[in-house]
Amino acid sequence: MRGRWIGGPQGLRQGDRGLDECQKVGTGSGGRDGALLAFAGLPAGIALAAAGASVPCSGPGGGAAGLIAAVNAANSGGGGTIGLAAGCTYRLTKAGNSGALGPNGLPVITSAITIKGNGATIARRSSQPFRILEVDGPGGNLTLQNLTITGGDTPGPGGGMFNFAGRLVLDATVVTGNASEGNEMSSGGGIASGTLQNGPAGTLVLNASQVTRNSTSGAAGGILNHAGTAVLNSSQVTFKHRG
Repeated sequence: MRGRWIGGPQGLRQGDRGLDECQKVGTGSGGRDGALLAFAGLPAGIALAAAGASVPCSGPGGGAAGLIAAVNAANSGGGGTIGLAAGCTYRLTKAGNSGALGPNGLPVITSAITIKGNGATIARRSSQPFRILEVDGPGGNLTLQNLTITGGDTPGPGGGMFNFAGRLVLDATVVTGNASEGNEMSSGGGIASGTLQNGPAGTLVLNASQVTRNSTSGAAGGILNHAGTAVLNSSQVTFKHRG
């Protein structure tokens, strides 16, 4: 999977402008719909509030299992908002599904979902390789706010996250310590976004966010954008490359 490098082995490919400037790579556009509040069938312990579902750090309906249940409920209900406990680490210990190009810890995002991190972390804690999450278009539309994504490890594209022709927005979010290694499709150590076809498809937006210290054995240690749109606003991308 080859595309335009952002923070990859050869650095930023957009006139070498600073990463604190707005960067656009590729073509295409995507709308952003408001999240719907529909959470049927949530397990006990997950609180329903006016803003959506709140997943505690531990206990009934909490932790990684509670987060997985909340994402499943949001997908089933057509979208929603999920709030995480401040400062909590939600530890994913096994892959929950196999997406288009490899397993994921969280359910594949297929609707409009916002996850309000409140300084929380979603991390892979397993000997089993898998990325943290995948967004699938055309319906997948994920916004992450004030969250850290770390520990993802996959031979496929997108060590931390794979946006497959959907829409992925990061607000004040950090993607760090993820890897995409060991396969001819390895690319985008932190994030891979776009489509396997000619495109344009897939939109990635970073607002005041960081993609740092991710690695790949292929192309683009930071972000790979292939036949899609990537926009960086006041954001930083660095990388660790492993040949």
